[in-house]
Amino acid sequence: MDDDTLHTLLSKGRLSGAQRERILGRVLEQHAPQRPRFRRWGVMAAVALPAAAAVALAVGLSGRSPAPDESGEWLVPKGSATGVHLEARCPERAPGSCRHGDRLIFSADGAKRDGFLGAYAICSTGERIWYFPTADGTMPSVHAGAGHVVADHAARIGAEHGAGRCDLSLFLLERRADRASILAGSAAVTGKASIAFEVQP
Repeated sequence: MDDDTLHTLLSKGRLSGAQRERILGRVLEQHAPQRPRFRRWGVMAAVALPAAAAVALAVGLSGRSPAPDESGEWLVPKGSATGVHLEARCPERAPGSCRHGDRLIFSADGAKRDGFLGAYAICSTGERIWYFPTADGTMPSVHAGAGHVVADHAARIGAEHGAGRCDLSLFLLERRADRASILAGSAAVTGKASIAFEVQP
């Protein structure tokens, strides 16, 4: 005779305390709220989300590459300009390359308003070579617009550049400024970029 039968005989057909507790335990076990399975996944997702957001932010904030013209001759800036992308090139040359006698053409992409271009280069000779403003204060105007907007003046790569690397600094200004103001940082600059190129004799 098992324990349940014995308890039933002794209690005259009524459930004993031990039986009641076993039945109650089974009922509670069957109706107990199950722990949501998604909790672990939710924790993992919460941990992964900041990392995913950081990747998206890094991709979103990375400087975009300049769109080359059909010949792929745009020189590549070291850093993108603030709010506008400034570029320069020597036509019919490989990217980042110029020769004595070449014209250096400047352009802007994404300018929100009209402005003026300032530019100089420091080459292997150690001399600061000013393109704009010129000695008489001339500065190319840059008009706002989508795509590449080419400045209305170009520079000439002369013998004063020597041979080798040149570091070109470009500035988009709200209004005309002199060389001293640009160097002192007091000119109203809306965008700037640095470009390295090689000069071949």
